Amino acid sequence: GSGRGGGSLAAAAMGGAEGDGAVDDANHAAADLSEAMGVGCDEDGFPLSPDVCFVNDGPVLAVRFSLDGKIVALQRSSKEIEFVNRERVAEFWQRCKKTSEKILGFFWTRAPECDIVFVTTCGLEMYQLLPGRNGLALTHTKKHSTSWYKYTHDSRLLLLATGTQCNKMFGYQFTEQAVLKIPRFEIRLSATNAASSTVPNSVPPPSSFSPGGSDQQQQ
Repeated sequence: GSGRGGGSLAAAAMGGAEGDGAVDDANHAAADLSEAMGVGCDEDGFPLSPDVCFVNDGPVLAVRFSLDGKIVALQRSSKEIEFVNRERVAEFWQRCKKTSEKILGFFWTRAPECDIVFVTTCGLEMYQLLPGRNGLALTHTKKHSTSWYKYTHDSRLLLLATGTQCNKMFGYQFTEQAVLKIPRFEIRLSATNAASSTVPNSVPPPSSFSPGGSDQQQQ
């Protein structure tokens, strides 16, 4: 079925892998991608009464609710994200711009002309919801050959790991006034790591690394 219901909640569909994609910190919610259910939490982490959004069966790699809770976005594959308008019980889809790139993740913002950001292996794709909330319009792109990323909603800060050893960092801050680019910096590697071979794009970030706050938060 299509999305329906209201409130801040977690949602999921059958399939998919568990991990960061199952956490929607902006809405204080967590999705169980294997059991098609979710539980919202208050700011102190205490569970709220579940409010379930039903979606079509199929693989789900990540779930994120829009900041007003009216649209749920489900990453179905490395190429496409499905959107369910819970008010109108309508759906639409958005593929990444280039067929050669893969979607590493996405997050919602309140930045000007940028409601949602796709982080891909080629950089950033920034989209704005159409007036009827039945589609997206591409507004800006940022080119970076990206291996992994971290986004925290508390700071509105996004970090992209680039380079053959994933140690060249590019950053953006998505404020309500503007999208700000922060100075690039490089993480020093040990002699052993520096002499290692090229790191493929599939390498995940270190589990202990975070630019502040918890991973992939929104509000």
